[in-house]
Amino acid sequence: MRTIILVLFTLSLTFQPVMIYSQDSNEQKKEQREREKQEKAAKKAKEKEEKERKKKENGGKPKWAGLPEKMSGVKEVDAYILTVDSMYTYVKNYTDRINFYTQKTVPLIDANGEQIRSEDGQGYVKTEITDQDGNRVSITQLVLQAPDVLASLLGLTADATSVVAQGLSGGIAFISNPMAAFTHGKYLKDGPGVLVYIAQEGGRLYSSTKTQYDVLTKLRKSEVTQDFGLDINRDETIINTENDYAEAAGVENILEELSVE
Repeated sequence: MRTIILVLFTLSLTFQPVMIYSQDSNEQKKEQREREKQEKAAKKAKEKEEKERKKKENGGKPKWAGLPEKMSGVKEVDAYILTVDSMYTYVKNYTDRINFYTQKTVPLIDANGEQIRSEDGQGYVKTEITDQDGNRVSITQLVLQAPDVLASLLGLTADATSVVAQGLSGGIAFISNPMAAFTHGKYLKDGPGVLVYIAQEGGRLYSSTKTQYDVLTKLRKSEVTQDFGLDINRDETIINTENDYAEAAGVENILEELSVE
């Protein structure tokens, strides 16, 4: 009996260190996995931060190299590249153009430097739109063109979503032409980001354009036709009472809205 007890005791002493070592090893592996997980998460966060920084430096615009010097020769891929490029170019050009226009509303001043007022004491204001060089723009033309521009932007936003499938088709087509995938794969890689930008920017431009169009349309409907003895180009200038302007522009305090000449 003593022999059996001795053997069991001996076995216990023999295997105990092994069990402790095994437990320590598992703890170390667990800690190592946790460190690797944290390092991976930190690296991913840093890459995301760097990506956002570069995107911000680029004005929020995605990376798009423009049309390649030579197309891939793969029908689906080339169609995708051409579509994305034309949509991106349209949005970029429109963004550059619309940012150059400034709506300016100021008190209507007479020859004595006083604001012209109605019989009930309400002041008149004039609204003009200028380009980047300060030249007045035809408001009539802007109002007439707005419906077509809005339709184009609305269609552009919808098309940006549907073209995503075209990019997937292009990716599948690369299977039969691995060389084209090597030379033009970046376009399929950058395409989705460009399409998201187009959809978002198209929506933003649609909203801002529609707001300006609605305001100018309301101002035209309530404009004052008197010339007050001033040389006024009605194509480039809209005259309203302060109340009518405030209602059309959706503002409460007209004085805070008026530009300073």
